[in-house]
Amino acid sequence: MTKVILAVLAPFLMIIFLTRVTFNHYISTLLTIGIIFAIFKGYGEPSFVTATWIVSVIAGFLVSARMMKKLKNTNKRKYDR
Repeated sequence: MTKVILAVLAPFLMIIFLTRVTFNHYISTLLTIGIIFAIFKGYGEPSFVTATWIVSVIAGFLVSARMMKKLKNTNKRKYDR
């Protein structure tokens, strides 16, 4: 049960955090996938947990892309004056 909760929350939150640090959602997604593979390596994980990791990474990527788009639009309006 703990692995499933971790698989849902960890990649999503890592991508959001790393996007705020790097200002690039592509880089943050690659860093998150690299960290996941380095720590867990996928050995002995049930397929359900692996699928949950993948869905969480995709959701994090989509939310961070939306967040960056919103941030760019806000900055553009701020400096267009």
